[in-house]
Amino acid sequence: MEVGIQMIFQSFGYGDDMMDSQVYDEEIELGVLADELGFDALWPVEHHFEDYSFCPDNTVFLGYMAGRTKNIKLGTGAVILPWNEPLRVAEKISLLDQLNGGRTIFGMGRGLSRREYEGFGLDMDTSRDRFDEASAMILEALESGTIEGDGPYYPQPRTPIRPAPTRTFKGRTSAVAMSPDSVEQAARLGVKMVVFTQKAWPEQEAIFEGYRSTFREVHNSEPPPPVICDFTYCHADPAVVKER
Repeated sequence: MEVGIQMIFQSFGYGDDMMDSQVYDEEIELGVLADELGFDALWPVEHHFEDYSFCPDNTVFLGYMAGRTKNIKLGTGAVILPWNEPLRVAEKISLLDQLNGGRTIFGMGRGLSRREYEGFGLDMDTSRDRFDEASAMILEALESGTIEGDGPYYPQPRTPIRPAPTRTFKGRTSAVAMSPDSVEQAARLGVKMVVFTQKAWPEQEAIFEGYRSTFREVHNSEPPPPVICDFTYCHADPAVVKER
């Protein structure tokens, strides 16, 4: 089992005097410490506009952390594909992997906030189709070095990715899967399933089994273990932790 740290970039609930710059300074400090302590991966999110969470480009953040860390894997947790052009995502992930010597984990998601979709001027009801179309294009581009597509949302002439990917991303890709259709799509794409612990474990295990079944059927191989996200509160005083 590997243990990583998801980076949330949140000021909500910490008082009106917390500046965005302080949030970033502390997340950077946490990331450097995680590398020194031997954690396996950093997972910065992508969120926009609100103090609930704000990291508009986790590939930019990870490019910086690549120079501040030595060993820890650098995962996007996740790039929200409907908010980004597939060509640009493939270019950024390939560049990030070159900069950090192959430490990248490419995580994808389709987003859950209608407010964020409205900020981008997008219809959230198109999120499923946008994700499915973009994810297949990007994964193929990261293996072949070229991207193309003829779908309704991202018509893309065949175009090279530069810097060209020099390592396979197989085994280094994941997708957030919190709905039945996202679980199925993660299995069909052949990527790791990422879940937040919002259900009782017997219920979640049934969802995992659905992922495993589809993965075996489509790829004729055993699926990878899931990536499970949970939230913890840390404080030097146990009484404070219990209260909060």
